[in-house]
Amino acid sequence: MRQKKLFLILALLLTAVTGAWADTYDYPTKTKPEFHTSYGGKSNVVVINTAAELAYITEHFDENSEFPVEDDDWSELNYYLNADINMGNSYSWMPLGRESYWVTRYSGTFWGNGHTITYMIRGLDEENQGLFSTIHEDGKVFDVNVVCDIYAKRDYVGGICGDNYGTIENCTVTANIVNEDHDWVGGITGENAPSGIVKGCHVMGLVKGKGSAKYVGGITGRNVSGAYDPEIVNCWVEADVSSEHDNAATGAYVGGIAGINNSFIRYCCMTGNVTNPEDNCVGGICGKNSEGGHAHGHGSAGGTVEHCTFYGVIDNDHSRTSDFIGEGYGKNLYRAFSQGEYDDAVSKGPVRLCHPQRLCAQRHHHGHRHRDGQRF
Repeated sequence: MRQKKLFLILALLLTAVTGAWADTYDYPTKTKPEFHTSYGGKSNVVVINTAAELAYITEHFDENSEFPVEDDDWSELNYYLNADINMGNSYSWMPLGRESYWVTRYSGTFWGNGHTITYMIRGLDEENQGLFSTIHEDGKVFDVNVVCDIYAKRDYVGGICGDNYGTIENCTVTANIVNEDHDWVGGITGENAPSGIVKGCHVMGLVKGKGSAKYVGGITGRNVSGAYDPEIVNCWVEADVSSEHDNAATGAYVGGIAGINNSFIRYCCMTGNVTNPEDNCVGGICGKNSEGGHAHGHGSAGGTVEHCTFYGVIDNDHSRTSDFIGEGYGKNLYRAFSQGEYDDAVSKGPVRLCHPQRLCAQRHHHGHRHRDGQRF
């Protein structure tokens, strides 16, 4: 607990320092950003330097960009974030590619370059809330830090996106995410859909399902099965993850990494607290691991948890609660350790598992992280 408080203090200090230097949005100013055929080692990118430019992009996301590239819809362009941006507390962020623009969900590449976007969402009556609404299977989001304050009352809510079919890699979310009476809420994505990949991401803060919200996870509310085997790999959650859902008959699924896992969770670590008041499915890694499983990459559809560590605390002592999997415990669970088990194993020799200190070191050793899923 002492270590966790230290991390949160450091996160707040980082946020304060970043905010002091960030370009803060002056509503309602909007400025069209510039397109570059080559910038920062990337080709054909829209460079974002100011909050006004980011606001312009979200307002025009369903329109033709008039830039000299073949696929020049704003939703298909590549973006290069060149500054820290704070959208302010007086502007409720409209997700890039929001629900009313379903056909234009993001399919380009967004390079965050280690910069931070700070935003708030209030009163948005649409599904799929986050920095992006939905990321297409061709969409990629790399190296962006997000500080978000979201209070939602619709399904599919996450710090990076509401629904992910693409790739989210090496991103950090400092979250205050609350979803009231609706489902699928996560620190990174509300749902990790078929073909979705979440890799090397880090979540801090709070992820909460309020009222009757049932599916809550530190990374995602649900990791969905599919032909392309979506997966969550090498992620670290040190957020408090909770659901207030108190009706055991209808059930809730609350997990440090995923509320429900129907695919792969590998080399992940949870160091925060997982809380639910009733006899629901609560797990340090996932609330429920679905039947079937992939058995190290092969097999029928279902959930598989491999090489994960739970270092946190679970505030629930009912029968469907465990350090790893609330429901489906022991099914397709490979080399998952609690804190004491991990420390004991390490004392006897090298162990290839997620460990928060190693994960943190890997994340900050920018550009030199292993990318094959076989880390540590």
